[in-house]
Amino acid sequence: MKTDNTFAKVSELYYCYDNYLRAKMEKNNLGNLMTSHGRILVALKFSGDMTMSEMSSAIHKQPQTTTTLVKKLVAYKYIEIYSVKDKRVKYLKLTDKGREVTDKILDISGKLYETQYKGITEEEVNSFRSTLNTIMENLKEGDK
Repeated sequence: MKTDNTFAKVSELYYCYDNYLRAKMEKNNLGNLMTSHGRILVALKFSGDMTMSEMSSAIHKQPQTTTTLVKKLVAYKYIEIYSVKDKRVKYLKLTDKGREVTDKILDISGKLYETQYKGITEEEVNSFRSTLNTIMENLKEGDK
């Protein structure tokens, strides 16, 4: 059986991302948010109002997890929840305060993108992404 430290490197990479983002979020007075909160805000900015179900799909989270994340964003007045005809279907929308925060998050993300790919060609980035996608698909298939 052949072994390597690829998974350890992926975990280390995630740790580096997390530390980078937490530091930048703290610096911008956004330390109360997690990356999943940012993903919700960004999804709303680019897709417009969404149902809770659509949001769960967009951020790849279970509905219960999405609800918990959304409640925090509502408490901070970054998003609002509303219904139209069917009161069971809840829609999410950004508030003005939420738009301001989302712009800060996008600025941080842009700087992260520049930093992470410094000294790496576009071809290398595409190859890296392709390899990661292949690994993820292999793992999803398991031992089939």
